[in-house]
Amino acid sequence: MKKWLTIFIVIIMTSLCTEYFIPLETLANGVAVGPSALEIDNALRNEEYEKQIVLFNPGEEEIAYTLDTEGDAKAWISFWNNNAAVIPSKKISIPAHDEKNILVKIVVPKDAINGQHEASIVVTNVLTSENGQMTGQGVQVSAQVSVSIMVTGDQILAGTINSISTADTEADNLLQLKISFQNTGNVIATPLITVSISANGSYIDKINSAETQIGPGNTDIILVGWDTTGRQTGSYSAHITISLGNTIIAEDTLEFSILPTGTLTRSGTLTQLEIEGKLEQNKLIVILANFVNTCQVNTKAIFLGEIYFNNGLIDVIESDEISIAAGASNKLKSYLQLENSGQYLVKGYVNYEGNTTEIQELSFSVGETNKSESSYNWLIIGIITGIASLIVGIVVIIRIRT
Repeated sequence: MKKWLTIFIVIIMTSLCTEYFIPLETLANGVAVGPSALEIDNALRNEEYEKQIVLFNPGEEEIAYTLDTEGDAKAWISFWNNNAAVIPSKKISIPAHDEKNILVKIVVPKDAINGQHEASIVVTNVLTSENGQMTGQGVQVSAQVSVSIMVTGDQILAGTINSISTADTEADNLLQLKISFQNTGNVIATPLITVSISANGSYIDKINSAETQIGPGNTDIILVGWDTTGRQTGSYSAHITISLGNTIIAEDTLEFSILPTGTLTRSGTLTQLEIEGKLEQNKLIVILANFVNTCQVNTKAIFLGEIYFNNGLIDVIESDEISIAAGASNKLKSYLQLENSGQYLVKGYVNYEGNTTEIQELSFSVGETNKSESSYNWLIIGIITGIASLIVGIVVIIRIRT
């Protein structure tokens, strides 16, 4: 009822202002996008390439944007956000002063001719009213990103290895090899990694891995694991061979040790507490604890927290225990039911195999914002009603005198 009353008063006010020549202000909603150009050299027919653009909303309110394409290569381009295609209207909304990364996928048709192909990505703000209809107010602006694609008949399968590394591990843990691979060709590369494990000069095991696909121009870390379950402690060596097609592009031998369980010091950090969900009464929210495993072996971790409401302890929460790989991070999930409006405080830490992180705190309020907005809405209604009444009175007086 309040919403319809507000709309009714605004309609009356707008009508009066229009009839009696009181000007209405218009505001321009901004568009910021980068980079200004995307380029693909030596593009191969029937291949897919990926680029990224960033959309930024510099305005004070949430703005919806449309994404469109122009030029002879416009049909090759599609937009993706959070691993989902931006379809069917190619529209995306961004909160005030926030940004979103958009993945641009470019698929070169199998019948594309050799040469330079051009396109433009056009980002335009959407002007809408409360009921979703287009308004005649405001300023619609656009920004463009140029796209240049050079199609050639050459298939270049090439890559370089930036680094190969490993670290000591404990018995019954996973030994992890890290290979940094850069695709310098113009097609997707799937390196074949062969690892031969030796102990005391004798071959004991072999691993083949060809699972990681890396797009043209991209650099990625390829992880190859060796399960040490049942292996004796001691010194080992790993001979690594990396191939593309029928060509060996890198070889190296690394020394490592399998240590007794408990030798390596566990270490980790609780970097941040976050909230997922609406901060409203009777809503269920998710508390996310971001934990980084900074030691050299896998670590089991669990988040333990206390919930305070208006300075009083009301509940305790904990996440499921999960295993986090060496050097990796993960978010531990806990759940909280917001039964009352007021001020909440979360205090918690991560326990990882008997070790604990420092305590992190996160405070938030429930209900106060809604109450404030409601009071603000009624204040605006009162002001608009008063002004409207004053204008109507002036109009009546003018007409009586004339």
